[in-house]
Amino acid sequence: MLSVPVEPNSSTWMRLAAVKDRQRDTGTLTTLWTDAKTEVRRQGITSVAALTANTWPECILPKLGFKPIGRVVVLRRHQMGKPAIENTAIGIRAASISDLQAILHIDHTAFEPLWRYSTGMLRLALMRAEFATVAYQGSNIIGYLLASRNQGKALLARLVVTPDCQHRGFGRALTINMLRNFAGDQSSTVDVNTQEDNAASIALYRALDFEFTGEKAQVWRCVLN
Repeated sequence: MLSVPVEPNSSTWMRLAAVKDRQRDTGTLTTLWTDAKTEVRRQGITSVAALTANTWPECILPKLGFKPIGRVVVLRRHQMGKPAIENTAIGIRAASISDLQAILHIDHTAFEPLWRYSTGMLRLALMRAEFATVAYQGSNIIGYLLASRNQGKALLARLVVTPDCQHRGFGRALTINMLRNFAGDQSSTVDVNTQEDNAASIALYRALDFEFTGEKAQVWRCVLN
């Protein structure tokens, strides 16, 4: 089986690829990928990405035309009480579905097409998030955060600040606000994923006592000519 959902974007992701247990023949996946590639190209997609964390797909993807373009790393913070509140003039409030268009604009301004959420995906993520907030100045939303929680563990799923407001403490304020919320709910750890070469993001999390877990996933991309 192979799943490559088409989003209203120039890039999409290979979400699922599987073959029968112990089968290593790539013929079936090659056939499926050929059909999928034709269809997504017909719908205007110019590149398809994939994320892997084990050797089986990493042996197959190069044969399908994918090349490695980076890695995603995992950081974890063990909750040892609430982080201190910092003096800040940044306003933070709960996000609502009425903020969707403002959040979508921030997302598309901050990310290249490969990492952007579509309207439908962002709507679903916002509705399903355990914790969702926006940072604002005046009437302008300038950042947002989405997080989830399961069995005492929290995941910071999305943290985005509009480019012209980055490096000014908005991301830090949103993150501290989330950590204090989950500390009150007795979440034992908070995990976050980020790109290995995103120095600013990693510096933020490290400053808030997140540590690398050693888990990494390879990012691949196939450009459709």
